Amino acid sequence: MTEPFEMPFATLAAARGAHYDELLIAIEREFRAVDRDAVAERLDDLSRGLFGAAREPSPDARVLDVARVAWSALPEDGPGPECWLLATA
Repeated sequence: MTEPFEMPFATLAAARGAHYDELLIAIEREFRAVDRDAVAERLDDLSRGLFGAAREPSPDARVLDVARVAWSALPEDGPGPECWLLATA
């Protein structure tokens, strides 16, 4: 049996209930080899900024929290598409 992190993107995309992290890694694997553990750690690091967002009193404040975390995930340099891959973020 193939583990989710080893499945091709097309297979995962067609499956019911595929997890977002599995899909992200599968997309990246289409371009290069992926260090699963490093990507999982990076996703964990990025998610920590969202832990308090649900406690925000207004939807606008929650959106700003999500936007702040997304902005912090952007690569600092490099204009090429490969800079947007999780393994290099």
